[in-house]
This record gives sequence, structure tokens and C-alpha cells, in this order.
Amino acid sequence: MLMWTGFALFCLVAVAWLAAAAAAENGLRKSGYRSMTRYAAYIQFMQDKRELNRLGIPQQLKRAFGPFAAFGVSFNALSLLGGAALFYAYAWNTGSEWLLVWAWPVLGLLALSVHSAQAELMSAVPSAGGGYHAALLLGGKGRGFLTGWLQLGGQISMLAFVNLAAADWIQGLLAPWNGWSHAAGAAMLFAVLMLIQLSLCLFGNYGFSMLQKNAALLQIAAVAAVIAVMTAYLWPSFGLEKLYSAGSLAAAGEPGAAGAGWTMGLLLLYRMFMGSATAEHLPEETVEPRIRLPWGHVLSGAYVYVSGFILLGLAAMALLKLPLGAEHDFFLQAAAPWGGGWRAAAAAAVGISLCASGGSVLFAASRLAGSLSRDEALPFSRKLSSIVRKGRTFAWGACAAAACAALLALAAGMLMNAMTGAVLFLLALAILLQHGAQLIPLVLSMTREGKDKLAAMQPLWSLGRAGSYAKPLAVAALVAMMAAAVFAAPAAAAAAAAWLLVSGSMFLLLGRRRYEGMEKGMRLSQEELLRMERYHPQ
Repeated sequence: MLMWTGFALFCLVAVAWLAAAAAAENGLRKSGYRSMTRYAAYIQFMQDKRELNRLGIPQQLKRAFGPFAAFGVSFNALSLLGGAALFYAYAWNTGSEWLLVWAWPVLGLLALSVHSAQAELMSAVPSAGGGYHAALLLGGKGRGFLTGWLQLGGQISMLAFVNLAAADWIQGLLAPWNGWSHAAGAAMLFAVLMLIQLSLCLFGNYGFSMLQKNAALLQIAAVAAVIAVMTAYLWPSFGLEKLYSAGSLAAAGEPGAAGAGWTMGLLLLYRMFMGSATAEHLPEETVEPRIRLPWGHVLSGAYVYVSGFILLGLAAMALLKLPLGAEHDFFLQAAAPWGGGWRAAAAAAVGISLCASGGSVLFAASRLAGSLSRDEALPFSRKLSSIVRKGRTFAWGACAAAACAALLALAAGMLMNAMTGAVLFLLALAILLQHGAQLIPLVLSMTREGKDKLAAMQPLWSLGRAGSYAKPLAVAALVAMMAAAVFAAPAAAAAAAAWLLVSGSMFLLLGRRRYEGMEKGMRLSQEELLRMERYHPQ
């Protein structure tokens, strides 16, 4: 009975994802929007440029992201394969089969509400500021400034978390060969990952777009291969019903079905739906961003929900069948009967998935830093907002984000005195800051004045009437995850409060003097915008 209950809940939430997509498609059809891509790429470019100029922003970045790249950025940030390899064993050992019955479907429903709310704002404000600019337009300079700083702190925390977790996992595999201590090896690998991602970010968005598309294709193929291999390994001697038997509970041990351990296991699973809102910072580089980015964001979440459930079930079976003590390489142990070549290929695919995830977050953080600097909301704004002509990227913004993430990871490692504690601290901090930033424009869009302003922006991705139910659920989801993060890692709450204090202090220093938000750009004439665009020809 328990097995069928869990499967029924999974199916109900899957239907909810389909219903949300159908509602959004129906709303787009009723809006009368017509894509210009069917006529000519130049006409579509001029339409995208015109929508950006309305916000007072010149078209200085190359529009290199097509439909699959727009999907790939969000999908790679979620890191289905890498997240499954890193987090499934820990989450299962702290929550047992209830993760399949309740946690995964509930997380999927909460993620649907949050992704839908983000997609609506994304389709209304096509700028690199994303939620920061949405909060500016809906609530004014103070709320916008706070949203931007919280977003930036969340991006940096998520970047540090992804790379530190990846370095920890890779060092666990390489330890028998490299002879390094675990801390030294993880630090070296963290630096290597960060340098690779920074190099790709500085390479320019054409190359980055190709890498994102190829990484997404590789990850989809790898997930399909992992599902096939693990099914062949477990079939037919192990059935799904064994996951819900009393014997499986004893085998799994269920050591922490309550308390901070179970809560952190839940947060680790939730991380797989949390792409740190990378897509919302790429509209200035995407063709037809008001359509492609929201849909890519939602569809990537749907893919993770369905494929993740299958992977979670197979991983749970492997954990109960395999005589393993390690928590981080059960995918590779399940592939062992197929030979060392497959094991190496699986490890490489997981490593690429994790590296692509960090790269997506760094790329988005550099765009957010550039957008904040354009509005003079950061120190050293002139340097951070400068765009390198050759790569057409915010090079200084990317370097600053990478340096801050490295310093944050170092501080977390020194404060926590354990790799696991540092990783979990960074995840909790990222959730607190990122969700705090998402709450501000979301709550503003639910007020009477906010609804009118949002309607005037004409969002092209909307649930319509269903949005009146989805948005309160999204608010509840964000608040619940923030509360869980505080419960699981109280030190992260103190760090988030410190960042909030820094943000408020910077607003008092910058806001009273020269911070104008988007108003400065909106005062520019079309001729002035064109003059700025001549330095960055398309």
C-alpha cells in the first residue's frame, strides 16, 4: 500500500507540472504574441533590443543563446546527475523510504510553484538584473537594492557550495592514487574547478553557449545510461516493493528520521530543484528571452522531477543491495560489473555535470554583478560594469564573483572544521540568501499595486487564475525551506544576517548619494542608447 501511495503522489505532481505548462501555453496563445523568428533573425533581434531599450539598457552583449542553450543553462545548474551522485546516499540514509513516498513529490510540487513564479517575472523583465530589476520596478529602489544584494550573496554561496561539494566528491575517488590529505586534495580540486569555470566564462557567450548545449546533451544521455545500467544490475532480483518492506528499514538503518540530519537530507534533495535562478540573468544574451528562458527554466525542473524520481528509486535499491560503507560512489559501484571503463566514464560524466553546474552559476553571478554595477549599486561599479569587447562579457564581474566564492569556501572550511559541515553550511546560506531575494519581488507581485504593475509589463509566461493559488504556495515553500536551513545550520542564519546588515549599510552609503536604480538609464534618449551600442556592435 505504501508503495502505491508514493507512486500515486508522484503521478499527481507530474500531472500538475503538465497542467501548469498547458495553462502557460494557453495564456501565451491568448496574449496575441507573435514570434519574429519565423520571419528573420534580424527582425527578432530588433524586437529583443527594443524591449531591452525600454528598460533604459543598451544592447551591449551578444545574443548567442538559442532555445536549447536557454534550457541547458537551467538544466546544467540543477545538475541532475552530479546532484544524484553527491546527495542521494546521504539523503536516503537520513530519511529512508519516506523520501520516495512523501519528500520527493512534495519537493516537486513546491518546486513547481517556485519555478512558475520565477518564470512569470522572467518573461516580464528581460534584463540581466532578473528578480533584482523586477523588485525595482514593483517596489522601488530600496527593495530592489536589497533584492540585488541578496541575490548576489546567494549566487556566490551557491557557487562555493557546488565547487566544494564537487571537490570533496572527486577527492574521495582520487585519494587512493594522489596520496594527498583529503583537505589538501579538496582545496586543490576546488581551485582547479574554479579556474576552469572562470576561463569558460571569460571565453565569451558563443563558446559558453556551445558548452552548455553539449553539457546538457551529455548529461541527458548519461542519465539515460545510468538508469539502463542500474536497472540491468538490479533486475530481476530486486523489486520496488522491497524498498517499502520492514526488512528494508532495518537494512537502511534509518538512523536519523528526525532532527537536523533528516532536515539536511531534505535540503540536499531540494538543491536539485534549485538552479540559483541562473536563467533570469541571461535575457540580454538570449534570442527571444521572454519565451525561451521561462520555458527552459520550467522544463528543466520537470525533467529533474521525473528522472530524479527514477534515479532515486534505483539508487535506493542499490544502497540496500550493495555491501558498501561509502556514501559517495554507489553509482560507480553499481556500474562495477560492467567493467572499469564504464566506471571511469560514469565518474567523468558526474564530474562534467558538477563542473557545468558551477559554470552556469558563475556565469549568472557575473551578469548579476554587471547589472548591479551598471546601476551603481556595488563598489567599484565602473570596473565591474565594464564589458570586454573581444569576449563580450563582464570579465571583472566574473573574476570578482569567483574570488568571493573562493574566500567564502575557505572561511567555511576554517569555521566548520570539517568538510561535510562546510558544505552543508554553504548550502544553507545559499538557500537563505537566494530565497530571501526571491521572496521580495514575489510578494510585491501579489499586492494590488504590484498586480497592476506586473500586468502592465505583459508577462508572456503566466498560469492565469491558477497563479493566485501557486504564488501563495511558492511563498510558503520559500519560507519553509529557509526555516529548514536555519534549523539544520544555525551558523548559516548568523552569516545571512551579517550579509543583510552589510546590504543595508551599503544602501545607506550608496543609495542616498548616487544610487538611482534603473531611472538613470530610462532617462537616456534613443540616440544616447545607440551611441553606447556602437562600441559593442552585434
